[in-house]
Amino acid sequence: GNMTRLAKCPRDFMEAPSQMLENWCWDKKILKLMSKHVTTGKPLSDELIDKLVKSRFVNASITTLNNIFLSSVDLALHMTPPNTVEEAQALVDNLRPEITMLANPPGWNMLRNFC
Repeated sequence: GNMTRLAKCPRDFMEAPSQMLENWCWDKKILKLMSKHVTTGKPLSDELIDKLVKSRFVNASITTLNNIFLSSVDLALHMTPPNTVEEAQALVDNLRPEITMLANPPGWNMLRNFC
């Protein structure tokens, strides 16, 4: 059937516990209960918990912009296929900073793994 080998449960349910817990762990009371300093055993301070909670979605926009970038590369490659490797690389080099606001690392060639 539609079961996983290790969890012995339907695939659709396998992610449910982690998805439920990933939201609960951002509650200040829960963080206080489940966190502690590795040496002292004291729970995290209110100040640190507040900082953690505020940072929860800090990378969400970067992930979304990266997905838009990858989709744009895919569309561009199919709509107007480049004639050379250099043209393909130029497409990536221009689109990434324009969409994600992140420059490409020197020598970065994401097209080798882009399928």
